Amino acid sequence: YAPDVEVFPDASMFPEAEPMRGPDAVRAWTEQLATAWVEVRYSTLEAFEVDDGRVVHRGEWGGTGVASGADLTSSISQVTTFRDGLASRIEYFFDHDKALKAVGLEG
Repeated sequence: YAPDVEVFPDASMFPEAEPMRGPDAVRAWTEQLATAWVEVRYSTLEAFEVDDGRVVHRGEWGGTGVASGADLTSSISQVTTFRDGLASRIEYFFDHDKALKAVGLEG
């Protein structure tokens, strides 16, 4: 991550999450998310670069819940902006069409 990386969780699924700045804040958030899962999985369905250099990544995220024991999976997309080879801005979307619209593509 860039030292001033900004991360924007999708408020529709993470209503308590605020935008974050800095690698330490991002790591703390992802570590906190991981505590909800016995086993976390994240797989890539597709990834591509758009004309302005941003990367769209669509994947499946989930695992076995600690509290419920249920196996859950959600589709999640992220749009990443890079600066000097490091992620400087990451936006998460649970609606892939919204991710596509964020980069100027139709869903």
